[in-house]
Amino acid sequence: MKFSLTFFFQMSGNLVLFLLMPGSLSAQSILDSVKIEAYKNIADQIVREALNERKGYRLLSELCEIGPRLSGSENSLRAINWSFEKMKKLGLENVWLQPVMVPHWIRGEKETAKIIYSKKIGERKFEILALGGSISTPDEGITAEVLEVKSFSELAEKKDNANGKIIFFNRKLDQGTLNSFTGYGNAVDQRVYGANEAAKYGAIGVVIRSITTKHDNVPHTGVMFYVDSLPKLPAAALGNIDADYLESALKQDPELKVFMKLNCQTIPDAQSYNVIGEISG
Repeated sequence: MKFSLTFFFQMSGNLVLFLLMPGSLSAQSILDSVKIEAYKNIADQIVREALNERKGYRLLSELCEIGPRLSGSENSLRAINWSFEKMKKLGLENVWLQPVMVPHWIRGEKETAKIIYSKKIGERKFEILALGGSISTPDEGITAEVLEVKSFSELAEKKDNANGKIIFFNRKLDQGTLNSFTGYGNAVDQRVYGANEAAKYGAIGVVIRSITTKHDNVPHTGVMFYVDSLPKLPAAALGNIDADYLESALKQDPELKVFMKLNCQTIPDAQSYNVIGEISG
């Protein structure tokens, strides 16, 4: 029996493993010849050894030292070269670079946002970060009242108040779940699709509470998507402390206005590479 294990480093910077089995062997014949329990025992041993040895974490630490690796960026090319050399050093076979054109979004100058003058609040600057893929605001920025919601259904219920507003998606990540990714998964839709939902009701911008377990004022960004059938709205994440402040401020002054300016843009696709290597066996 012969198979190959292929390592595939995507342009996004993620390491994915594919097990390629020979086409002549059906799934049933494999199950007939080797008990599932034997596979499970071997897999458990591999996982246990990997967790104890911790080489994977050291490799991840090295990769993170390169810094942000946005698609099409210089750092993404550094990460690709790091992966290429690392795969060769680890003894993988047939290590090669597969050319691919990738989207190229740039953040631009530092984003800015603040509560502009309010009789009850005054001014307050915010720490924000544009969501990956967001459009920029106009050069002069946008200024509008804020509509706070915690879900898409609540936004739909308040749709008559959304026109011309900046929508504040303020659903917190639930940290009470046993699996933290469950809490993340139940909150991340407002980041990915919030701008589309807000656009349905005439909003002009979106801010979200950062989807992170860290309660600090460092905004946590991530990808978002547009659909062609709806207007595109600028979208950014607030640090959690600033999100707390905005939540409290809106209770004191529901008519306060927020100013937001983003400088991000999407430029033509850039040349990148997938990194592929194999372990034959």
